[in-house]
Amino acid sequence: MAATLFHITLFFLLFSIVQSRLYTLPQPIIQLPHLPHLFSVADYGAIGDGLHYDTAAIQATIDACHSAGGGQIRFPPGTYLTATVYIKSGVYLVVEEGAKILGGTKLEDYPEESRRWYVLLAENATDVGITGGGVIDGHGMKFVKRFEEAKNVMVSWNETGACLGDECRPRLVGFLGCRNVRVWNIRLNEPAYWCLIITFLNMGVLLVMELKSDMLDHGQNIAAVWQSYKQHGFAENVAIPIALPKAIDVKLFVHVFSLLSMHLINRFSNCSLHLVGCDNTSIHDVSIYGDFNTPNNDGIDIEDSNNTVITRCSISTGDDSICPKTSNGPLYNLTVTNCWLRSRSSAIKLGSGSFYDFKGLVFDNITIDDSHRGLGMQIRDGGDVSDVTFSNMNIKTRYYEPVLWWGRAEPIYITTCPRDSNSKEGSISNIRFINISVTSENGVFLSGSKAGLLSNLRFQNVNFTYRRWTNFPDDLVDYRPGCRGLVKHSPAGMIMEHIDGLELENVNMRWSGVIQNKRWNNPLDFLPSTVNNISFLNFQSGSDSVREIRAPREGSIV
Repeated sequence: MAATLFHITLFFLLFSIVQSRLYTLPQPIIQLPHLPHLFSVADYGAIGDGLHYDTAAIQATIDACHSAGGGQIRFPPGTYLTATVYIKSGVYLVVEEGAKILGGTKLEDYPEESRRWYVLLAENATDVGITGGGVIDGHGMKFVKRFEEAKNVMVSWNETGACLGDECRPRLVGFLGCRNVRVWNIRLNEPAYWCLIITFLNMGVLLVMELKSDMLDHGQNIAAVWQSYKQHGFAENVAIPIALPKAIDVKLFVHVFSLLSMHLINRFSNCSLHLVGCDNTSIHDVSIYGDFNTPNNDGIDIEDSNNTVITRCSISTGDDSICPKTSNGPLYNLTVTNCWLRSRSSAIKLGSGSFYDFKGLVFDNITIDDSHRGLGMQIRDGGDVSDVTFSNMNIKTRYYEPVLWWGRAEPIYITTCPRDSNSKEGSISNIRFINISVTSENGVFLSGSKAGLLSNLRFQNVNFTYRRWTNFPDDLVDYRPGCRGLVKHSPAGMIMEHIDGLELENVNMRWSGVIQNKRWNNPLDFLPSTVNNISFLNFQSGSDSVREIRAPREGSIV
């Protein structure tokens, strides 16, 4: 207990320091807690040959460790093929160098409920973690149905009726409703779906509270039930119905609610490391690699989770690298520092699941390389975003296939609009971009909506270098998901709409080399009727001859 209190205190001390500093952020140093019990999966019968399943041996070791009050579980060098295993409170998995946990590829390897399809899963656990220097592998290439140059076609278990949605595959690591989570010094490879997930468990509680009984006959078809729910407000991406039917048979409800949960989870959960509804989480010195042509293999998804620190991570994925979401609750106090990111989608993206607020997020000292989109916000479901800082970054973005992947090489993409006719409009306010260097094939896109304005945006000491090096078309604006879709529009250094309050200080836009599209010589594109209260201080744009603008040193005369 003393060790636990020490580490909780250490975390919040570090977190308060991180949030109080604008530029250089400290490095959290979190070591493996001193745990009295040490277990080895080999002692419980694990073979580690990569051919025979070690699920029973691994789970037996975890159960014994948990029963003893917690401790460390060693995975000696070897390859441990496994179905889903459940991490319990007080248990730290130590996957040693030369050891690999390998996820199974069969539907029967995973629980009946698709929301629990993980190789490693912790639910409502406290003081849990993964470390050791080894590998956790999702066997992702086994889920490719057809390799395509633009985007792989993946296996989807919805064909079996096990789930709904286009992307039904197992995820890699999930922490659902957990406290005091530590993941460090580990490699996460080839997720079939999302990689690391931190999420919230009480999905549909409001729905359960509102439902009565006896709406339907016992023999009514499940498909008809699902259609009934869609008619009563369950649009494709809406979590809570606008109007509920008066009653429903209890047995039938179990099946219906299972379908609803599967549908919603699979809309919002698909990655390597998934945190849902967690509190007090530290992730550091983690590398994540997902195939660059595989969709929905996000790196780290932080969903409805608070007080999270991510640092010194290297992430290369086909889909989003780091993706905060809000599906069943708000997300506060996320700090990401000292990371290298690469994505064929968005390196950092808030949303698109955005039913609740995001507040108090810091992203500092990050390199984004060869990504389809750099910093993104896709706010589509009524949640508000406020108090977010992006600082000390190098961003390089380029075009990839324009239809199959969201994104148009935008280094910064801040948007809010309703996903569909049943969605609300969220607002985005108090966003700062400080000390950022950009090389990109496209400009910045800042787009609010009539009832969801962007307000109080500030760019300070930002250098943009625009040049083309791919042959993809450049005359599209991407509002997806939902909203207006793909729209024809000439490129510009910064496109703006529905904004109230924008400051540009020490901002330089430079066009490098020969721009084949002569239309792209417009630094700023906006309609005065939708954009108000813009301030410019030392803003410049031009060709290669324009000097780079640097922030004045303290004490200098400007």
